Amino acid sequence: MERYTVLTDSIMYDILRNESGDPRMLEARKLLLKIQRRELYKFCGQTQPGSETDFPSESEIVDDLVSISEGALKAEQIFVSIVNIHFGMKHKDPVDAVVFYNKSYQPFKVRKEQVSQILPQKFHERYVRVYAKSREDSVTMRRCFEAWCSNKGYPVPHILEGDCTRYSSPAPNLIQGSNHGAVASVVRSLKL
Repeated sequence: MERYTVLTDSIMYDILRNESGDPRMLEARKLLLKIQRRELYKFCGQTQPGSETDFPSESEIVDDLVSISEGALKAEQIFVSIVNIHFGMKHKDPVDAVVFYNKSYQPFKVRKEQVSQILPQKFHERYVRVYAKSREDSVTMRRCFEAWCSNKGYPVPHILEGDCTRYSSPAPNLIQGSNHGAVASVVRSLKL
């Protein structure tokens, strides 16, 4: 445990510079290089199905998408994330768990009608987000996800086209050992 107290961000650079043949280090280096090159999973869609208790698991959603694609996609190409957002008590109103006291220190409960008419009625949201592990599969994945949402009766996702960040990392040029002119141009562009 004590080793983690001296751990800093330099671990990333140590992994990138490491030349050992350890398979774990090679895998870690490969992942860090992908992050630096911005080879991230492509977001294909999100839907908000509600908060039913009989909701399918991530693996069931992946299996459904594979079957909808009719062999065009494999389970290894799909990443599904189910995001649950709540106030710490799932479907319950967190204010119901709060005890209020009057001036004589007597506990009492506050009913919703006593507070406001604009209080939320739901305290839990669920989102299903689907990502393609490679950009080549993103169009097929998006279509399959839209079909899955329609089949299940969930809202069909609305997708923004294109890369919203427009960010391009200089890392591929630096990592591939390109000429020193590319490095100098990156350094010049950073100086204001």
